[in-house]
Amino acid sequence: VNIAWKGLEEPVIDPTAELLSNPSFEEYSSNPIFGTSWTDWTIPLGQSIETNDKLDGEVAMFANQLTTNMSYLTQEVKIDDTYPAGTQFELKVNYKVKTSKGDDDIVSDSYWHSPRVDQMDADADILKVTLGNQSEWTEKSFIITKPEGATSLYVRIDIKKARQNLACK
Repeated sequence: VNIAWKGLEEPVIDPTAELLSNPSFEEYSSNPIFGTSWTDWTIPLGQSIETNDKLDGEVAMFANQLTTNMSYLTQEVKIDDTYPAGTQFELKVNYKVKTSKGDDDIVSDSYWHSPRVDQMDADADILKVTLGNQSEWTEKSFIITKPEGATSLYVRIDIKKARQNLACK
């Protein structure tokens, strides 16, 4: 999963800058009692490191043996006034479903956030969609526009319990 800057005719920062922290899940720690945790991501227990079937890099995040009806991975991306309202961003999600149980294995539940309105409606038709159940590494790309008043973007991917064995990169 990664989010990249896109837009402005006169960039105020490097247009190749990565806004997500640890976008490729390379920074993690493992504990025999608490399992694996990834730097700067909120990911419940039940996920592990995948080293054999990965898109690139050393590892992928592998959702397996989920213990709740739905699992997720989420990260808040602070988007300050360096990026004015109207700035476009491209959100890319790379994933592979190893064992599918239906068409809605993976769902984007991402949203813009502001201090006044927790979940803003802006880009909801783009950010809240079913990604599918592709059995090969697949990239989904979304072009989104920062709305007036937004201070962050919550990147959230939901994984259904019955749809186990997801690898994300």
